[in-house]
Amino acid sequence: MDKYIIKSLVLLFTFVTLLFSGCSTTTSDSNSHPTNSEHSSETKDPTEWNISVYLDLSNRLVRPMTPTQAERDMTLISYMISEFTSHCKSKKARDCNDHFQIFFYPSPSDPEISALSKELDTELEGLENLEKQDIVESMSAKYSAALEKIYSSTLENKNWVGCDIWSFFNNKKVDNMCVRPGYRNILIILTDGFIYHLDNVTKIDDTYTYIPANVSSSAHSLNVSRDGLSNLEVLVLEVNPMQPKQFQILTDIWGKWLSEMGITHYDLVETDLPNNNKHAVKSFFLKTE
Repeated sequence: MDKYIIKSLVLLFTFVTLLFSGCSTTTSDSNSHPTNSEHSSETKDPTEWNISVYLDLSNRLVRPMTPTQAERDMTLISYMISEFTSHCKSKKARDCNDHFQIFFYPSPSDPEISALSKELDTELEGLENLEKQDIVESMSAKYSAALEKIYSSTLENKNWVGCDIWSFFNNKKVDNMCVRPGYRNILIILTDGFIYHLDNVTKIDDTYTYIPANVSSSAHSLNVSRDGLSNLEVLVLEVNPMQPKQFQILTDIWGKWLSEMGITHYDLVETDLPNNNKHAVKSFFLKTE
């Protein structure tokens, strides 16, 4: 009988020891803080960014303001690059396959600008990890130097033929240049909001391929001959109406046009001090729909 009691007590002691040991392990796991790698895996945005910046190098650059339009543009672009590089650095290098580009349409006739524009395309997919890190670290200085030369050359030449934003969308150049499957596709257009190009001033029934500087009604509709752009987000920055009431008119015209092409996330932002408008950029990046 004594042997039976002793054996039972040994078994009971073993069971209790194992039970408390299990509880201790569970409590430790539930209260432990994740390592940096675990935290990064839980909080990182898995979506790759495909950011395209479309520059309007028209006579909007010579409208009098302080800071100048060129200075405002370059400051905002610098902030966009900062947001892009921060996004890249929030991920492990092997997971960073993002893309950032600045372009013009139509392509500029100035050979110097054409050559410089080749430096304004950052493609991280397919690169080695160290190469990605080097490129991300050097983006700000590289883009700043190229943009200063581009704006300087544009202002010196004064070849104001306009910016054919309507054709860029209608001819589906936007699809080829700015939309990638599996990416978050963001197109940022730096323009005064008046769509005009010397070779494309056309009326189609009751719609137009341009928005004149004297537009006075939201009834002025842009022609829509395509859709299918639900995978594109559009932010229009530095809208600069000739008259205060035109901002709402431009917002209505652009909004109707973008919506009818299938774009659901878009915004128009009036020109302001860059420090004010950079918040619009951040807000747009944070909001996904």
